Amino acid sequence: MIRKANCRCGDCYVEVEGDPDINLVCHCSKCRQRTGSAFGWQVYFQNDRFLTQVGEFTKYDSVGDSGAVTWWFCGRCASTLFWKVEGILPGYTGVAAGCFNDEPMGPPASLSPTDGHPCGWLSELSTLPPLSIP
Repeated sequence: MIRKANCRCGDCYVEVEGDPDINLVCHCSKCRQRTGSAFGWQVYFQNDRFLTQVGEFTKYDSVGDSGAVTWWFCGRCASTLFWKVEGILPGYTGVAAGCFNDEPMGPPASLSPTDGHPCGWLSELSTLPPLSIP
């Protein structure tokens, strides 16, 4: 099965084959900055199952809690679609799980083994009421 993940504007997308090998949530500072959220939900595929990237991507190299990371994001809307963390996951490509057109991977199976710390309030999210707009 071929799965497609695309950016917000639709100019860029990637295709992967099958289910992810790794499905996790990461709380490191770089993932929080990448998403603007309390964590990043990410899935990893062996490089030979990362089939294609289409569109005008911009590449950014940085160093995070896991070592050197190369990020690829849409040159138009700046959505980060995929990355490589050769220091701890050589041979794998990470993809932003929220960019898939469906939810092909199910819930995350683990937390990242980095130095990031989850926000203490995450366990309370399921108890929050829906926003009421007057």
